[in-house]
Amino acid sequence: VFAVVAVMAAVVFIGLGATRLLWSQDRFERQRLAHAAARGAGPDTPFLSLGINPNVFVYYTGRHIHWARTLKGLTGALAQVPHGKARAIVPSHYLDELSSCCVVELLDSMPGDRDEATSVVTLHLKK
Repeated sequence: VFAVVAVMAAVVFIGLGATRLLWSQDRFERQRLAHAAARGAGPDTPFLSLGINPNVFVYYTGRHIHWARTLKGLTGALAQVPHGKARAIVPSHYLDELSSCCVVELLDSMPGDRDEATSVVTLHLKK
């Protein structure tokens, strides 16, 4: 009896594991953002992250992502990339501040409170 219950529980858990029932919405939103970041990016397009741990984005994009912990660090990294252009994953509340030093093209975003709202952008340093 125990073995039957254990097998049934495993089947239910595995079956539901691919659905949204057992996971937070963030799991799927971050996956969607990662795909938006990778879509249309050339093999030499640099990827940056501002204050957001890039591990999940590295997993879904298969790309190296430079993790800048501050806005100054991000703009410094952007100045080092060819043509001053990169894809970036940033907290959405930084978009206005970024537009003062960069041309910001919003590719996609994830809603949430100040700590969770995230945007994927293409950044070009202003000349």
